[in-house]
Amino acid sequence: MRMTSVYFMLLLLVPAARVSGHRKVSISVETEAGQRSVDERFLSVALGASLINREWRTFDVRSAKLRRLANALSPAYLRLGGTYSDFLIFREDGDAGGGGAGGQTDCEDSDAGDGGTGEQTGHEDARETRWLDSYGEIRPPKNISNFTMTAHDWDNINTFASVVEWQLIFDLNVLLRNHLRWDPSNAMQLLAYTMHRGYHPDFELGNEPDSLKHAVNRTVSSKDLAMDFRMLSRILKQSPTLQSSHIVGPDVTRSKKKSLKYLKNFLYLSGDVVSAVTMHQYYVDGRTATLDNFTDPSVLNFLKGQLSEFVEAAKEAVPARPLWLGETGSAWGGGAKGLSDTYVAGFMWLDKLGLAAQMGIDVVIRQTFYDGHYALIDKELNPTPVIWSLMSILIIKSDYWLSYVYKTLIGNTVLKISSSPELSHLRLYAHCTNYRRSAYSKGSMTVFALNLRTHAIALELLQQQHVGNLTVHQYLLSPHGNSLTSRHVDLNGERLQLNTDDSLPTLRPHHLPAGRPIKFPGMTFAFYVLVDANAEACMDNKIW
Repeated sequence: MRMTSVYFMLLLLVPAARVSGHRKVSISVETEAGQRSVDERFLSVALGASLINREWRTFDVRSAKLRRLANALSPAYLRLGGTYSDFLIFREDGDAGGGGAGGQTDCEDSDAGDGGTGEQTGHEDARETRWLDSYGEIRPPKNISNFTMTAHDWDNINTFASVVEWQLIFDLNVLLRNHLRWDPSNAMQLLAYTMHRGYHPDFELGNEPDSLKHAVNRTVSSKDLAMDFRMLSRILKQSPTLQSSHIVGPDVTRSKKKSLKYLKNFLYLSGDVVSAVTMHQYYVDGRTATLDNFTDPSVLNFLKGQLSEFVEAAKEAVPARPLWLGETGSAWGGGAKGLSDTYVAGFMWLDKLGLAAQMGIDVVIRQTFYDGHYALIDKELNPTPVIWSLMSILIIKSDYWLSYVYKTLIGNTVLKISSSPELSHLRLYAHCTNYRRSAYSKGSMTVFALNLRTHAIALELLQQQHVGNLTVHQYLLSPHGNSLTSRHVDLNGERLQLNTDDSLPTLRPHHLPAGRPIKFPGMTFAFYVLVDANAEACMDNKIW
C-alpha cells in the first residue's frame, strides 16, 4: 500500500483571555521518497588535543564505563584536534605533557597571503585580549608551547577508538614548516609508527588556518595550505597500509566573507585531495551567553545562513564532496558555564542536527565528547577532606542523553517536512526511523520537534482514510525538576541515568492513544515515532 504523505494538524493552546479558540497549523511529511541521506556517522564527536598536553587528566581510556558511554554513540568519527594540534610533536620515546618538544614555538610568519583573518572563530573573538581553554581557564594568546604526544598516547587513543567503534580523525601539526612549506618529517615518523601498529586513522592538517594570525600569530595562505594537503596526500598514497586513509579539511572558521574566500581558494587549488570539506560553527560567546540565547529563534536561525553560504561556496569549487561541520557546539570559549552543560543547550544541539541534515551537511562533529562546559560528559573533581585527595565523579550531561536518543531513533534518510503557516518557535524535522538500532521495523518514521515557547502545543494527527489509525510512540525529553538549567533530563517523566551495573538504560516510549491530540509541553523537545507509517522512503531508502 503506497502512502505519499502524512498530515498533521497542530492546535496552538493559548490563554483564553488573549485569543478565543485555537490556532491551527497543518504539517505534512513527504514519505514517497527521501529528501537526502546523511552519513551513518552523522552525529560524531571530538576531543581536544589539549587533553594530551595535560597528560589526559581524568580521561581514562581504559574505563569500562567511559567505553560503554562512547560505544552507545557509535558509529561515529572521533576527531582529535583543535588549536593545540598545531603545537603537538610526536616522539615515539618522548616524555608526555607540555614542553616535551622543547618550549615555545617559532613565531616567524610564513607568507601572509589571504590567511589570518583576525575575525571571530569557533574559540575566540578578535576584540578580546584573552581567551579561554576548554576548562574556562584564561591563558595568554599567541604564546602556546609545543608539547609531546608519545607512542603510548597514540596507542591509547587508537585502542580506545577501535574498542568503542569510532573512526579516528587526527589533526596533524601544520605549523611545522620549512619557510612557506609544511615540513612533514614529524608526521612521517607518526605514520611509520602507525603502520607498524596496524592503525587506520584518517587525517586533518591544521586547525582554523584562516584565523591562525589572530589565534597564535602565525599565517598559512590558502595557496600554501593547498600545496601542504597535496603533499600529505602523496605521502599517504605511498604508505602501503594508509593509502585508503581519508583527508578532510580545511576546518575554516564559520562562514564570513574572508573565511569563504579562503575556503574557495583552497578548494580550487587542492583539487580532489580532500574527501570531505569542513567548517567550524558556534552560535554565541561562552562568556557573554544568556539563557534566552539558547531558545531564541533568531539566534538559532544564524545557522541556516551560515550553512547556506558554506554549502554554496563548497559546491561551487568541489560539487561532489561531502560537507561536514568539522567542529561545532553551542558557545565558543569552552561553552557557557551553567548553560552549555544543562538541559537548555539541547535546543541548539537538536535544532542543529535537524537543520544540518536538511541543508546538505553529511557529518556534524560535536565539540566535545569530554572536557569543557560544552562536553557531552565530564568529570567533576571534588576534594575529599579525609584523605586530602581528588576524587572524580563522572558527569553525564543532558546533551549526551539527547545524543543517545537521537542515535537510537533517527536514521540516515531525511524526509521533507513543511508546515503552513511556519512558526519560528516550532522547529520540526523528520527522518526514517533507525530500524537497525531500535526495535522498529522498516517503514516507520520519526518526527522530532522543539517547542521554544512556554505554553503547550496540541498535536493532532490527521490521517488519510485508507491508512487507518497510526500508532505513535512519544519520547518526550524535559528538564528534571522543571528548570531549564537542570543538569539532568527526564524521558517521559522519568530521569535518564545509567543502570546500577553502569549499562545504558532501555528507552521506553509512551504509547499515545490513536486519534487523540498529543500534548507537547512548552520549552521541551520530543521524538514521535510513527510505528506503522509504511513510508515508502523508509522501506528502501529511496531518495529523490
